[in-house]
Amino acid sequence: MKSEPFGPEVSAFLFDVGGTLYRSPDFDALVEDQAYVALADDRGCDLEEAKRLLKDRQAVNSEQLGDPTKVRALEDLGVRREVFQDAVAALDPAPYLSEAPSIGEFLGTLKQLGYKVGVLSNFKEALVRKVFACLGADWDDLDGSVCVDDGLPIKPDPEPFRVLCERVGTPPSQAVFVGDSVSKDLAPAKRLGMGTVLVGVSQTANTEGVVDHSVEALDDVLSLLSR
Repeated sequence: MKSEPFGPEVSAFLFDVGGTLYRSPDFDALVEDQAYVALADDRGCDLEEAKRLLKDRQAVNSEQLGDPTKVRALEDLGVRREVFQDAVAALDPAPYLSEAPSIGEFLGTLKQLGYKVGVLSNFKEALVRKVFACLGADWDDLDGSVCVDDGLPIKPDPEPFRVLCERVGTPPSQAVFVGDSVSKDLAPAKRLGMGTVLVGVSQTANTEGVVDHSVEALDDVLSLLSR
């Protein structure tokens, strides 16, 4: 893991959303519930059985494909991703993010320092916009975004990372991706040559060459800048 700050060649900071720009175990649990409900409705089983089926499929996909996402597991179990994604997009995050720290000033500081800023999410844009409003950030200040309704493969496929770099106008070698998942966020970003920052997660033993920096809180990213 690197100890020196990112150099002047870095021109963009790109972010995962859930678990990175905010942390809310209660909202995460509500999102997960939509997956279990979708699978239970499709299979005609109870929620506990749906939870077992989904987690077992996620474990298999994680080991065999490096893809632990709920969406991939649901599709493998016969549930269209849109069923889950539409249900999640209809949720109201406000009651769960009322105490979450504002990110407006943090993102504004990056912009003032001359960095481009973008977000990449496996959520639909409608939900991410609601999250931004709850976190005191202006969606229109972003230089680019990729959300699941763009129709691209979802994380951990590297394609949405590449497209996000293209949309903000920065080659991957000059971008840093900030996320809370090594497998879904940082590993695909690193494969494209991006810098990486792990937020709020204890670093595990298998992250050598994948995680450049690890920070406890989002604001700590500012300590990694050379500008």
